[in-house]
Amino acid sequence: MDDDEKMPPEIFAEWVKSCPEPTEEGGDVDEDAYSEASRYMAKHMLSVLESNFDKPDDMNAVYDEAKKQGMKNVRPSGFMVGWAFNAARTIVGRSPAPNPAIVELPTL
Repeated sequence: MDDDEKMPPEIFAEWVKSCPEPTEEGGDVDEDAYSEASRYMAKHMLSVLESNFDKPDDMNAVYDEAKKQGMKNVRPSGFMVGWAFNAARTIVGRSPAPNPAIVELPTL
């Protein structure tokens, strides 16, 4: 599959859910592994959304709950959190939310 091709939804869901947990030896997810850290956050945010969390549209609340439930600190960028949140939302059938790290400028 080319990088610019989308994964079928069921394969994407399995890819997110199969993200390994960091090892004790390695500690936190390596923040240099940008895509793997994003995938790891998506896995934990998905777990929150699948638990019928009462604030499924509040990205910060879902992220905070994922940390409370054991997600390790990956020192993410705002874009990473937004991507992980929308990946989890897509898997549970919710529409994407705006990513606060993406700013659209009007055309002059």
